[in-house]
Amino acid sequence: MFNFKQFFNLRYLFISPLSGLSSLYLKLVFVLAFILLAGGIIILIWRKANKKRLTRLVLDRIVSFSFVLGFTNLFLIFARQENLIFFKFRFWWIIYFGGGFVWLFFIVRYWLVVLPQERKKQLAKEKFEQYFSRSKK
Repeated sequence: MFNFKQFFNLRYLFISPLSGLSSLYLKLVFVLAFILLAGGIIILIWRKANKKRLTRLVLDRIVSFSFVLGFTNLFLIFARQENLIFFKFRFWWIIYFGGGFVWLFFIVRYWLVVLPQERKKQLAKEKFEQYFSRSKK
């Protein structure tokens, strides 16, 4: 069992861990593969199927989130395996997951708060402009 109280000790965070892939890092490799696969599926299917600008904005944010976190995870696992001294410290994982949660919070906030407001504005604008004739130039 993993003891999370160790992460509150600065000495533990800055001690270089043993190298090699343990079961925890194999699980992180699977998380990496899932994140990258999810971003690829979103790019291939949903992004091309949705032509609406507002939906594409949310999907672009999710895709950038998945690829940045996926490749950062790949780098951290590589640094751990190859004994890159500075990048194999445990505090990088705290920064990685903390930054990921903050970024995910802003994506969900945009999706649930900002996007409905933008849709209302867009519908109001379309309703207002339906009475103007559009001249062909």
